[in-house]
Amino acid sequence: MLNLESNPVGRGREDAALSVVSKQFAVSQANLIDAIWPEAIPFEQAVKRFTEQQIVDPLKIEIGQGSFLEKLRSALGVDLSLPEEDTPFDPDAMIKAGIEVNTARRKLAKNSLSSLTILGFDLEKMMRQVGRRVGEELAFTLRGIDDQIEFLNEMMDLWEAAGLGTLSYDFDPSFHVRVGLNEMPEPENKEVLPLWEMDDGIVEGALMSRYPEEGEVQINRIDGSGELDDLWQYHLIMKDSTE
Repeated sequence: MLNLESNPVGRGREDAALSVVSKQFAVSQANLIDAIWPEAIPFEQAVKRFTEQQIVDPLKIEIGQGSFLEKLRSALGVDLSLPEEDTPFDPDAMIKAGIEVNTARRKLAKNSLSSLTILGFDLEKMMRQVGRRVGEELAFTLRGIDDQIEFLNEMMDLWEAAGLGTLSYDFDPSFHVRVGLNEMPEPENKEVLPLWEMDDGIVEGALMSRYPEEGEVQINRIDGSGELDDLWQYHLIMKDSTE
């Protein structure tokens, strides 16, 4: 049904309004709202962003991939698969299996970090995701700075003030940011928390937030020289210059 008024809501003689009444249209709009509403930022979180300069949205972390049932079975050293046919109840076998599982669980509990890796937790990926979030918050607090060099200088000052290491930039062969830490990463040591991934993730998150993928700047991350003050490099390249 269409309804045309020459003077809707008393706004003036020359105004006109078109009213569309359609059940199908209303249903489709309701479905659209239902689809996008879960991705909306709650009002309380939006207030935090603009009054306290904080991003407090829940952080969704990918902890790993693959079958976690298979990883648990391997970690405990027991067969967790269901039998294909009925078998007679054996209390001795059940008690023995319970003892084996409890022994394996206690062993896993004593080696917390390595046990997480055995169970399928990708600690490096998790720490990098946390770092990216910190970097996004850092870029958000500095969003009022328009000058790019001033933004980088502020980021470097905050980085060094936090005792994370050193940040520097150079123009050869292209403009890039060098990431340096206070301690060398130990990727082969599964008994230490990979904090270097979080530290590097902070820089990555800040730069990706400042220069989004759909923008004019392309970010290329490469390994540095391997020295403590040049572990990774982030090259910032104008997209027009690459075409």
